[in-house]
Amino acid sequence: MQTDSNIRSRIKTISGLNSIFSAMQMVTVSKLAKIRGKRGTAVKYRQETASALELLDPPAVPQDKKQSGRIACVLIAGNHGLCGAFNQEIIFRASSFLKEHGGRKIDFFVFGRHGFDFLKSRKQNIKEAFFIERLDFGVVASLAKKLWLERFDEVYLIHSHFYSLLKRKAVADRVFPYEGKPSGRLVISEASYGEVLFAYFEAVLYSALCDSFLGEFSSRLATLKAAIDNSKKIIDRLVIERNKSRQMAITMQIVEIIEASESIKEDSLR
Repeated sequence: MQTDSNIRSRIKTISGLNSIFSAMQMVTVSKLAKIRGKRGTAVKYRQETASALELLDPPAVPQDKKQSGRIACVLIAGNHGLCGAFNQEIIFRASSFLKEHGGRKIDFFVFGRHGFDFLKSRKQNIKEAFFIERLDFGVVASLAKKLWLERFDEVYLIHSHFYSLLKRKAVADRVFPYEGKPSGRLVISEASYGEVLFAYFEAVLYSALCDSFLGEFSSRLATLKAAIDNSKKIIDRLVIERNKSRQMAITMQIVEIIEASESIKEDSLR
């Protein structure tokens, strides 16, 4: 059994970690609320641009248009750990994506240190990497413009699709070319089909980034809660162990006192 001083030292250390986890939990809750608000706006914008596309007549595609064979993929992962299996899920889906497109050259645009390290370890062609710590529409708009002007035949998006605080799924979606169909209620608009399509492309990228941030922070919140709960259980066990140690020490002292008393009585009777 550990000594009382050792147990006190362990309780103090774990209590300190618990305080750090609790502070991180408060910060994460605050950030999570802000991200949820931005995601709501992003999803609404994406839905509105998608609805607008359905009302416009897409331009005819020349039959003799040649395919360049170029593929781009935007991979969105996290910069940090302490978020459960979030990054592992993204990496696993990215690994499957590479197998599905084996042998084809893919230009990657990656968000997050974990995604960057994975692609680098696989010797993939990383065109650009972003290590942002907060949502930034300007970064997404710049990337969308670059992808638009590069004239890729296909653009894929690997990210975490957010369903709820307890549910998410790593997905790989083809976001270009656009596969939506006109609704049949065509209208005349001042904006061209290409302008609305680009706005939709921006909205898809930004809402995916919001989804991934939300998935990462919700996973981190769950991880921190589990860490706090576990540390409290450990402290409770250590307190019980310390009390047992104290009780044993007191019992030993009482036994020694009784033995000494009995010894004195025996000496006095001789």
